[in-house]
Amino acid sequence: MIESFKDLDLTKEDEAEDIERKVKEKLGLSFNQMHESLANYINDNVDIVVADMINVAPYGDYGELIEDIGGMVDFLKLEVIKPENWKLEGIKSMNEQALQFRFSSDAVDDGDTFKGFVVVSFTGKIQHAFCHGEC
Repeated sequence: MIESFKDLDLTKEDEAEDIERKVKEKLGLSFNQMHESLANYINDNVDIVVADMINVAPYGDYGELIEDIGGMVDFLKLEVIKPENWKLEGIKSMNEQALQFRFSSDAVDDGDTFKGFVVVSFTGKIQHAFCHGEC
């Protein structure tokens, strides 16, 4: 359990592995657990997620552009949910009780248009997870 963002003891020099280790140590929560909550959100809400998406270039391959809803749904449920496709972009304090972890998915377009957000309490409990594509 932590009492503030500062208690994570993160530095600018920390690599992704260092950050994950510190988060696991301080909150008892792994990035894989966060990725799982993002996958659950996608599986439970895929129709809502793709509603605002125009197309998807799988892994940045615009020659394989997916423009139909069914194809995008399948791609999100089969590829985007994989833990290895999520990269931590940032962590910020939401309020005096929670942190927001922001991930991007390398599977969608060039890796900068599809985001996942996980809100975690200072006690290490996932409060909310959601995803969306950015235009």
